[in-house]
Amino acid sequence: MKIETNRLIIRNFSQGDAQDLYEILGDDETMEYCEPAYTLEKTEKFIDEFCIGRNGAVAAVLKETGKVIGYILFNEQEAGIYEIGWFFNKAYWRQGYAYEACKAVIDYAFGELKAHKIFAETIDNVKSGSLMKKLGMELEDIQRNQAKDNHGNRADLYLYTLRGDLEVKAAECASKSQPVSKLKAERIAGICTSSLSLICLLLLGILSSVFPAVTSVASAAPQGTEVSETVRTGLAGFLDYHSLDWLFYICLIALAAGAALIIHSLLKSRAARRIK
Repeated sequence: MKIETNRLIIRNFSQGDAQDLYEILGDDETMEYCEPAYTLEKTEKFIDEFCIGRNGAVAAVLKETGKVIGYILFNEQEAGIYEIGWFFNKAYWRQGYAYEACKAVIDYAFGELKAHKIFAETIDNVKSGSLMKKLGMELEDIQRNQAKDNHGNRADLYLYTLRGDLEVKAAECASKSQPVSKLKAERIAGICTSSLSLICLLLLGILSSVFPAVTSVASAAPQGTEVSETVRTGLAGFLDYHSLDWLFYICLIALAAGAALIIHSLLKSRAARRIK
């Protein structure tokens, strides 16, 4: 394996990395939540038998100096399922190196190796657990008093997992985006409905005010005049007393329907804002 990030190179271990790795695994504070600190001899044996022999871990190397500053456990437990873990040189803590390196390995596992799941275990749910969450992993199980710390005390073991199923991720993205799109569509529909209703009400208001006015002018004009005859001729058969009653009822029905549409759209828009 060889992965490059902004500041690191992730590669396989070699025997020449023993001293750098000893600075990591030989530190008591670094190994506090795992096992007693390694000796140099144990570190050399560990590199030969596990890191190289079983291809069970990779090294995080600083680009600038070529120094190994991190140990990343990356071991396939069964087909498509990998365990990940990490130790970093104490001198490089709190600088984002662990996240940068582990994120690169995780992306490589899902992208190149087509991993199904990655998991990590820890008894330190404060420091290690927070990084696992930052990497997108979720707490799957807590095994009470399952492990021991370096002092021999029983400790809870926290299991974090991260799945790489494309179908699951796609479904999650769809479920998250669907309500937002639906709300937007409802708001747009509500705005359009309100606008159309207002336009209808405005036109009906104009008609209801113009036609009675025209009728009153026609009726008020002296019989036989040009204005009276013209208006009466233009409104004949439509604006007689019966047709005016018919138009009046149509206006009332339209006004009621428009008001109902406006109230409905306002209530729907208000409910959508509450849901969001």
